[in-house]
Amino acid sequence: MVKRISIAITAMVLIFSAVACSSKSADTDSPSATPTATVDKYEGTWVQQALGAQQQDQVPRVLVKKVGDQYAFTDPSGEKLVGLQTDVNASGGMTLLGFLLSDSTLATVDGDALTLSTAKNTFTITVDGDTMTWVMTGADEPFTFMREATPTTGSP
Repeated sequence: MVKRISIAITAMVLIFSAVACSSKSADTDSPSATPTATVDKYEGTWVQQALGAQQQDQVPRVLVKKVGDQYAFTDPSGEKLVGLQTDVNASGGMTLLGFLLSDSTLATVDGDALTLSTAKNTFTITVDGDTMTWVMTGADEPFTFMREATPTTGSP
């Protein structure tokens, strides 16, 4: 009798272990499993490329950080006023735009893009790889930024 009970208990333990292991591996393969940490495509420091007579140190840099379900746009150097400019269009003109950046300059997620509204303008912001594009309502050309590379430190 004791032998039968121990065999039954052993069988139940083996069955329970097999079921637990198979459901665990199935859960890790399912789309509802907790994903590993991914880099947010919008977050980081972005810099506009020098255009015309600008020097690279004169172009705006924008820091994008996630705040809840929105994104804040600030200036990493502490300056508040940012001057953006578009590429020169076919007619030889460009759009110049200045506005304030702060922790309250927030963009909302709108599908695969962000929507940022300032006092007078609305932007649709998209990211493709290391290029961020701001399309402003009423501008002929977009404002483009490149992701600023994070400096790496080498061993001495």
